[in-house]
Amino acid sequence: MALSMHRVSTGSFEQAIPALAASLRKGEGYALSRNIAPASLLAMKLYPDMYSLAEQVWAAARQAMWTSSVLCGEVPGDPGPVGDSFAMLYSCLDQALEHVRSYGVEDIEATQASEVALALPKGELRMPAEDYLLKFALPNFYFHTTAAYAILRQCGVELNKGDFLGPLT
Repeated sequence: MALSMHRVSTGSFEQAIPALAASLRKGEGYALSRNIAPASLLAMKLYPDMYSLAEQVWAAARQAMWTSSVLCGEVPGDPGPVGDSFAMLYSCLDQALEHVRSYGVEDIEATQASEVALALPKGELRMPAEDYLLKFALPNFYFHTTAAYAILRQCGVELNKGDFLGPLT
């Protein structure tokens, strides 16, 4: 059975983005219940040279949008500026999910045999669309969602693997 590019990409984003939003809501509730300034939690990092929680969430949303756009040969979308509030980050995630869902099965499936070209800081990277999805786009997306989860856990937010995975149905 051939790999379904749509199921792998859109299906992954449809599961992980709402899970990330739910984890973020738990983080917001945690901050409010302990009189922690929301901006302080959003500014937390795992390490000084890494993105903050807000930037990790934004980067996950951007990667989801970029993946769908790049696979369909379009200029990647952008979720706007990095949010400085929980409300802005929820909006960013909603926008990313809406963007991902705007591409139909046929749009994504038609790209499987194509090649994508990425303009990266160190130069252009060309690869088959399937490799882009499996070896570049999804690992980047999950890197940022995992980092966001890890920051929330590091700060004491009660999350578990089920929160990271989201509903499995």
